[in-house]
Amino acid sequence: MSEELVSTIYRQNAESLWLSDSNAVFGNGKSEHAAILYETFLKLGKSELLMLVKNLSKDVFGSNEMEALAVQALSKGMRIDVICQEEPVSKKIAENILSWQKQGLPISLHVCQKGDPAASLEANFAVVDGRAYRFEKDRESTTAVACMNDPKSAQTLREVFFRLKSAA
Repeated sequence: MSEELVSTIYRQNAESLWLSDSNAVFGNGKSEHAAILYETFLKLGKSELLMLVKNLSKDVFGSNEMEALAVQALSKGMRIDVICQEEPVSKKIAENILSWQKQGLPISLHVCQKGDPAASLEANFAVVDGRAYRFEKDRESTTAVACMNDPKSAQTLREVFFRLKSAA
């Protein structure tokens, strides 16, 4: 099976799990799959996307599709809040975020400083609309799980995100 077909099937499955309110937990280990999941979050999410990421890698966040979906989500009022454990790898992504902020779109980026609790956290995660999440136990590997409808776990991660943000 071609990589393109695998990606198409993965995208369809992620969207289907969201739309059916499934609470199935599924793997999200490859960077292409992480990108698909973030695209799904931006496409189907309504109110907020909270992300604690290592460095906004180009592999995951650098596509034109991701940029277009982010602008679309922000324009419909979705808030995007990012904590980056290291400087963003892509200057273009960081510049886009600053540009969108200047346009009054609801996005923020916090880059951790030495000593910030989030900087040394092993895990990365994202939460969307208080219902869906992606959780990567070890930020140095790309072994992650995701769920499109688990409000309890999503709320726990949401609370952790805001505690880390306020401690920075």
